[in-house]
Amino acid sequence: MTDDGLQQKISIKSSISAGATPEALLRRAAIFLEDEDWETADAYCEACLDREPDNAGAYIGKLLAELKVQSLAKLADFPEPFEKNPLYLKSLRFADTSLVDELKAIETENKNRKAIAIETERQRKIAKEKEYRGIAERLLLGPLLEESERASLQTELTALNNLRTVLPELQSVIKKRESTLTVLEQNAQKKQNERNKLGIFAGKEKKRMDEEIRKLEKTIADEKKVIKDTEDECRGFSDTDTLDQRIEKLKKQLQLAEQALTSTISYEDAVRCAKEDGELRVFIKDHYPRLMRILINTGDIIQYGRYKQGKDDEPESPIDWIVLKKTASNLFLISKYALTTRSYHNREMPITWEGSEMRRWLNKEFFNSAFTDEEKKSILHSTVPAHKNPKERTDSGNDTKDYVFLLSIPEAEQLFASDVDRICTVTEYAKNHSCDSRCYFNDHIEWWLRTPGHTQDRAQSVANSGLVAPLLGAVVNRGAMYGVRPAIRIAL
Repeated sequence: MTDDGLQQKISIKSSISAGATPEALLRRAAIFLEDEDWETADAYCEACLDREPDNAGAYIGKLLAELKVQSLAKLADFPEPFEKNPLYLKSLRFADTSLVDELKAIETENKNRKAIAIETERQRKIAKEKEYRGIAERLLLGPLLEESERASLQTELTALNNLRTVLPELQSVIKKRESTLTVLEQNAQKKQNERNKLGIFAGKEKKRMDEEIRKLEKTIADEKKVIKDTEDECRGFSDTDTLDQRIEKLKKQLQLAEQALTSTISYEDAVRCAKEDGELRVFIKDHYPRLMRILINTGDIIQYGRYKQGKDDEPESPIDWIVLKKTASNLFLISKYALTTRSYHNREMPITWEGSEMRRWLNKEFFNSAFTDEEKKSILHSTVPAHKNPKERTDSGNDTKDYVFLLSIPEAEQLFASDVDRICTVTEYAKNHSCDSRCYFNDHIEWWLRTPGHTQDRAQSVANSGLVAPLLGAVVNRGAMYGVRPAIRIAL
């Protein structure tokens, strides 16, 4: 009990008439319990015990006040066991036989109701888990395929099953034909060499040999056609193992499609339920973590990887990413904050994204420090186009393949809805360690793009106002003035 509560209790007791009988005090206590005035009810029971220390009714009143129960009749509904409560034990100690029986009956009823409540809750959880698993399994099945799509899968499966029976024979035919083709090509080359050695007066012999070579070339062309036609029959499969894998995949797709047809819930309803039901999302996160990505939409913020972002004495924290674009196979993400500031390149010189120090750092140091080995498996090694600068004629270099990259001008313009959405905040750690205080306003920082500027020794950026490529671009070795917002694609 707090000091204030104790003072209140003393104050209430001091106001109680010294001549009040225990019976009168208990009747008043019962009224206060009904009114849910727990402190006053307890004080009246205390006053009763001052007059009659072994009064079982007073201990019952104090028990009810402590548990915040209005009457003895409602004690059986109390949600927790009370048989070990000291006040209850004292009630039993001083109660007469009939009151003990009544209290024991209430105790038994409380235990029974608790057991029923526990079993009811268990059954509710079982039913809810079954419902949630049904929704999650429906999400795993994916959207319902059109009848034409299912027919196409079935047609392909039938064709591959037929191919399975003849593939070894077709491969044997190809192998024999290729051996024959090699011999024919060698003979043709031999004939050509002999023909080339003939003198200028061997016109008749040359003509004869030309005819032989022509026939050989015709036979070679026919042989190549047979090989190609046979390869076409093989549908690109060079062995039965690869073919069997494709057949099993098609069977699985068709099986899932059939299951989706008989499902009692549509894919769209399953997605809606998962987005609206917080408990369902927790269940999916715990039991079907990969499904969480299905629920992500463009514009959402997700966490992936960890990086130093707060105070020096704080550990690395999860990186927040903005979902710029969602496709059927991947999410296109950019960090919500500028995680650091650094130069586009380590010295002033003509450079494109392909050869920049920024590209090397993002795909080496940053990639290895920000993501676990398991997280790296989902990050796509994707093609990064060398988008031209729409405002300049500067050569952007070659396309690259990267895990981590910067946005280009077209991407920054198309994937954000407005200048305001492009405004970027710098992390506290970057601000304290790598960032020039002159480069941000209200924590908003200018951030690098991979597109070259007016010349190749400059790179473009997004201004701290969100404006794309405001000027001719920044000199590539200007470090602490520009923020870095890594971009990645992760597989769904």
